[in-house]
Amino acid sequence: MTGEAAVATRDDRLFKVFVVFILLGTFFPYIKFLPLPTDTQPTALVGAAMFFCLFALRAALPLSIWLLGAAFAWALCLFVASGPSLDGIRSMLGYCSVFVIAVAGYLSVLRHGPINPRLIDFAIVVWFLVGAVEWATGSEFLPAITSGNRTTETRGFNSLAPEPGFYGTMMVFFWLLLTVRGRQWSWQGVLCLVQTVLFAQSAMAVLCLLGLVVVDILFKTKVWGFVVVLVVCVTTILLLESYAEAEADVRLIFIMNLILQDPIGIILLDESVNSRAAGIFFSVHGAINSYFMPSFFDTFPVYTTQTFWDYKDLFWYQTEHKRIQSGYGGALYELGFFGLIFPVVTVLAVVRRGFCASIRVKAVLLCGLGFVMLMATPVAHPFFGLLLGYLLGYGRGGHDAPGPAPAPQTHPA
Repeated sequence: MTGEAAVATRDDRLFKVFVVFILLGTFFPYIKFLPLPTDTQPTALVGAAMFFCLFALRAALPLSIWLLGAAFAWALCLFVASGPSLDGIRSMLGYCSVFVIAVAGYLSVLRHGPINPRLIDFAIVVWFLVGAVEWATGSEFLPAITSGNRTTETRGFNSLAPEPGFYGTMMVFFWLLLTVRGRQWSWQGVLCLVQTVLFAQSAMAVLCLLGLVVVDILFKTKVWGFVVVLVVCVTTILLLESYAEAEADVRLIFIMNLILQDPIGIILLDESVNSRAAGIFFSVHGAINSYFMPSFFDTFPVYTTQTFWDYKDLFWYQTEHKRIQSGYGGALYELGFFGLIFPVVTVLAVVRRGFCASIRVKAVLLCGLGFVMLMATPVAHPFFGLLLGYLLGYGRGGHDAPGPAPAPQTHPA
């Protein structure tokens, strides 16, 4: 082996080590190594930042990736202009995270193809085993290694997340990742559904996955899809009605019954739903009210306090959250016009011609990412950046979702 070949081999091994480290940090984002006051730990961010310095500085990246970099650069300018603050540091690092992790995901697919399915399977099984132990014993399992532990008797279990809602969101992300390669109905995809409904019992995650399942079935089976969806909906309604009285103290069943009884009025009837809806509304309202100029990183509590009384009849449970309870909404409020980059890049990553997936897969991905990121999932979540880079890289190195291989792309998305 020549000297150049030996260097190339070492370089490739180091590349793979960093990719695996970033993936593990993404698949287990709440495992803490340091006592940091954040739910999402910076494991994937640290790995991706080092990866960027080693492998990405001279790499050719598509326009969509550089748009994420522009959002980070703008956030950095706002941070410098507004002065240092804890909220500013957290937000600025969040925008850095989505950029460098997307770069890592993009270059990984470009160089070595799709993520090793065994690593995905391993992560899903680990989440399932921890959740199953908690469900079977009715008690916490391994809470010391996660960044928090927030649940009640009427809610579900956490597994390796700080709370059931985060657990459910992780399962939605895994299901979307499986969908990219048409594996959403594999046993791994079924495990994601089981964990969401049975273990996490997160109402928002269940609604999201239920909607995605409906979209997937309708696009896949056409006429028969309507029959299947109708049967599933009727069965769900009958089950909820039969369990409504016996399991009235279970939050998931309580929320689902509220939705059946009054789909619009649920915003007024449930505290959590009301608070989440307020986070979306006030963040978008603030962006429009400021003509899409940036509102910086620590003004949201003041803005909601000033604006809350104009909408107190609708948002009666608006608490003084320092963090905005919406991923897209938070970016739009803090960065102004630059916040539009994140939904735009999401759409570009899914609908671009180089990603030769079926319309069904693209519809599921657009609906799933749109719903999750509109809710309380921050853009700093490593899974969001990974999926963007993963989707943008598909088809550029001869790797693609199920379907005919596309011709090599010469122009970025």
